[in-house]
Amino acid sequence: MGQLINFCAGAELQFLPANCVNALLFNVPDNGGRESAIRNTLKIIKSAKPNIVMLDSGGYQLLEAEKLEKKITIDSSKPVIRTQSEINLAPRHVMSAAAKLKPDLVVCLDFPILNISDPIGQELEFKRKLGFNLTWALECLGLKNKFCPDVNLFLPIQCDNIDQLTVFLNFIGGIEEIKKSVS
Repeated sequence: MGQLINFCAGAELQFLPANCVNALLFNVPDNGGRESAIRNTLKIIKSAKPNIVMLDSGGYQLLEAEKLEKKITIDSSKPVIRTQSEINLAPRHVMSAAAKLKPDLVVCLDFPILNISDPIGQELEFKRKLGFNLTWALECLGLKNKFCPDVNLFLPIQCDNIDQLTVFLNFIGGIEEIKKSVS
């Protein structure tokens, strides 16, 4: 069994709960998309002196944008965008932010599946997002190895049942196979 770690999320320099916080959680849309946000996040890290820093990719923000019917783009040639009407977020944005913020752990970009109770709807939702999640997992691993090889990568898996998990794992293959495919 692993160790339970409570992360402080949404930290701001003027609102840190203490002068030393054990673990901090940031996300790319809020903390890694603009140079000013990166500078501010680095100041928070320096001030809080955390033992662990985790950078979340922003998959949750993609899911929320989908629910609100915002325009969603995945264009790495454009900057990270998060407004009332749209979001632009790509694996390159995530790994670029990780290279600058140097967290201990970065979450691979994923497209969370909607919470659907109908089994047929669940299967359709899983299949609709499977391509994104497989492609982004491989792209994030390749970019991580290129830009920030010392950062640990956390791969979220989006599925509703064991059969879907099996499909995902069969497509993604073993870690050694993934490393070969992105080398």
